[in-house]
Amino acid sequence: MDTRASRHRLILASLGGLALLLAITSAVRAGPHAWRTLGAEHRSYAGYTSVEDRRAFLASLEVDSQAFDFFRSHLRKGDRFFLQVPVGTDENIDELGAAEAASSFYLLPAVRTTDPRAATVVLSYQADPRTLGIRFARLVRDGRRPYVVSRPEPR
Repeated sequence: MDTRASRHRLILASLGGLALLLAITSAVRAGPHAWRTLGAEHRSYAGYTSVEDRRAFLASLEVDSQAFDFFRSHLRKGDRFFLQVPVGTDENIDELGAAEAASSFYLLPAVRTTDPRAATVVLSYQADPRTLGIRFARLVRDGRRPYVVSRPEPR
């Protein structure tokens, strides 16, 4: 019985040693490339201001930073926003996903909701907020651009 337990411990120790050897080998092989990549990215972005840093994220997603700057300027502390965008088609489905991802990050600390009735503010991009069937106390348009910020009437 004692030899069986000893054998079991030896097998487990051998497997653990093998896993450790594999991890070290992987780190040695991938490490230099990872550090070079991280160093290059740091050199590229280290001089950015906080605004440039936020906009770099939007640029990487290829979304309209003017729209998100407009939306951000109209948000208040504690807001829950609904992002209204045109219905997705084969041509713009990636654009819609990017807009949703961008809004969740760029518009913090406001929180995105998927229910327009639970929102304290509706952010409409190339869409008419009146089609949501909600009564709004205030609608703010961005001149000739297709952006609208709408605050629902209190319930």
